Formats: sequence, C-alpha cells, structure tokens
Amino acid sequence: QTCALPICRYALLYFFLPGNAADYGPAWSPDGQKIAFVSGRSNTSLSFVDTDIYIMDKDGQNVVQWNGSKDNSADKYPEWSPDGSSLIFSSSPNTGGALADVSNIYMAPASPTIKATATNLTMQDMVESDPSWSPDGNQIVFDSLRDDNWHIYTMDKNSSNFVQLTFGNGSESEISPAWSPDGSHIAYTGVLGTRADIYVMNVDGTNIAKLTNGPAN
Repeated sequence: QTCALPICRYALLYFFLPGNAADYGPAWSPDGQKIAFVSGRSNTSLSFVDTDIYIMDKDGQNVVQWNGSKDNSADKYPEWSPDGSSLIFSSSPNTGGALADVSNIYMAPASPTIKATATNLTMQDMVESDPSWSPDGNQIVFDSLRDDNWHIYTMDKNSSNFVQLTFGNGSESEISPAWSPDGSHIAYTGVLGTRADIYVMNVDGTNIAKLTNGPAN
C-alpha cells in the first residue's frame, strides 16, 4: 500500500521528539520579516493529530498562534502568498485522537491578530497536501491522493479550474511541488519503489525531465 508520504514524513518527527517539542515546516514571509511554522506546543500530550500554525519575527521573538489555524486538526505546510496577505496550508481533522484520512487545502488572511475563518479551497473527501503559490499569486500547485496515488494538480486561487499535471510519468507518485521563480516550471519529487528523484516540468505538465538519479533507499 502506498504510504501517504507528505503526512508520514512529518509523523516521523513524533517518533523521536517528546510531546509538544516539535516545531517544524518554516516558511518565510515575502518581506523577510516573519516566519510561519508548524508546532504542537499547544498540546499537552504526544500528538501528531493536533498541530497549529504559528508566526514569529525573523529573530524568533513575538511568537503567536496564527488565528487562521483550524481547531482540533493537524495544520501543516504553511506558505505565504507572494504579496504577503494570505497563508495557504493543509489541514486534517482530528477524529477522536486519530488523524482522519482526509486533508484539504485552506487559505486565510496572514495577519496573526485578525481572527478569520479559513476557506476550504479543495473541498475533497481525500488527501490534498503541500500547496505552493505561483509567483503571480493567481494559482496554487499541490499534491493529491485523488486516485490512490500521489499526483500533482493546480488550481486557481479562487478554488476553480483544477488541472491534473502528472499521471505517474516515470514514477508511481509525485509529491512536494514547487513553482519556479519565473512561473514557467514546476519541480517535484517523483517516487518509484524505494527511489525518490527530482523532476521538473512545464506548468501545463508537459516536457517532464528527470534531474537526479539517486540510489535506491
């Protein structure tokens, strides 16, 4: 069975770190003054299923829990919009102490002090994860388990125009997409068996090129 890699890789932290000791997944604000990150510090027990997003100054001061975080859920993969006004993130509900096999992409204003309800952009009964903004702020790329394997999709920021970009082209699963600074390409990790390599493609999913050929693990 294919492991839900984007979830499993963060779960590993909780096998080695006690209780609420894990702070991880940092993301810089576009102006370089703030850092958003994932933390279990609000929990009182060992738990991967209840994490929140926090924002701090670049020197580690003024740490506050972001008001866009969802209650009773595992929030992760924060990323600032290019203009710094919004954060997107992935969130999975905590169902009775277990992480639900559902995760969606959400967006909310980036202000740490204004309480706002996060908008569900994907609204799927499956796992959607690891979102990344396009440089112009109009699109979001993410990985999804929609067809029992991880593939890369894009959508407009208003939750429309969903497009599947990868279909197992040379790999079993494609995860962790990242947009190029000029907006012309998307890089991602392709997983085949015990191998994981870096690929790049045009933003419409064409001209896929394998960039690395690392050893199997």
